[in-house]
Amino acid sequence: MFRTASKKSENKVCESSSKTGRKQYERTKKLVVLSLLSAISYLSVYLVDFRVQFLSFDIKDAFITVSAMIFGPVSGVVMSLVVSFIEMIFISSTGWYGFLMNFISSAVFAGIAALIYKYRRTKAGSYIALVSSVFATTAVMMIANLIVTPFYSGMTASEVAGLIPTFLFPFNLIKSVVNAALTFILYKPVSTVLKRAGIISRTNDNMTRAASDSQESAVKSPANVKYTVLTSIGAIIIIIASMLIFVFVMHGDLSFFK
Repeated sequence: MFRTASKKSENKVCESSSKTGRKQYERTKKLVVLSLLSAISYLSVYLVDFRVQFLSFDIKDAFITVSAMIFGPVSGVVMSLVVSFIEMIFISSTGWYGFLMNFISSAVFAGIAALIYKYRRTKAGSYIALVSSVFATTAVMMIANLIVTPFYSGMTASEVAGLIPTFLFPFNLIKSVVNAALTFILYKPVSTVLKRAGIISRTNDNMTRAASDSQESAVKSPANVKYTVLTSIGAIIIIIASMLIFVFVMHGDLSFFK
């Protein structure tokens, strides 16, 4: 009897140790992947640069948002902080002001998209998440520009306010639209690669294995493949149209591999 009780106790200890080990392994995997995606986000800053007057933007928010939609909004906010800080040290010429603006923009964009998508993991949910991020980030950056920009630009708050309708609003809207469209294009390939590598679960949060399998078979159907191709083409067209407006209407500069 004592031996049986001892064996049960040993089994419980082993099970507990096994669960702890699995949790630590999952945390380590997540940390490694987030570190890799943060590095890619930072490197994307060198890939393409959009600049007009005293403002510039890049495509790092798309990579941060993809990561946030996979691993959660908190991960996206942390990545925004890390990437913005590294960018301030090695690239930015605006110091802490630029760091603050970059962090706010990336954190709001990635955080809101991931938060909405966390509770609505559907195609419609992804559209709602990204559109919400576009409008929320544009609105928040208007307020941030009014508060922060006067400190490093030499302009008064009223002068900055005068730039909102003709410059700051279209700039931040285009920036958000481009990153949203790019996020839409990148999310599925990135999540698929991570699933096949066993880094993230195929059962996607609270979904059952059966639901996951049925979704995967649905994705492979000709109708879904056609839909994915058409929506990706649509996203590419949106990016191109935004770039044309940026260059020819706002007279911005577009550079690659800076």
